[in-house]
Amino acid sequence: MKVLRAEHLGRPLGPARTRLAAATRVVTFGKGQAMGQVKKAVLDLVKKLPADCTLEDVQYQLYVRQKVEHSMQAAAAGRVTSHEQVKKRLSKWLAQ
Repeated sequence: MKVLRAEHLGRPLGPARTRLAAATRVVTFGKGQAMGQVKKAVLDLVKKLPADCTLEDVQYQLYVRQKVEHSMQAAAAGRVTSHEQVKKRLSKWLAQ
């Protein structure tokens, strides 16, 4: 993905645009997601963050969103572990 830098625009980027440009580089495209959908989701996420957020805040929010989406896709595909299976595994592990 090409990210425009200040020298491409002919003017310096402000802190918010710099953080957004850096954050868009870490976005991955899920199966079936068009680039426009990903860009819109990232922009919506950034708009919801407080004005004084840091790049780390943006990265963390993107990370959490990606993990939740991945988990939801896994659940939809049946790649889940039932509560009973988890209890059985933990009981063996905790018994040691």
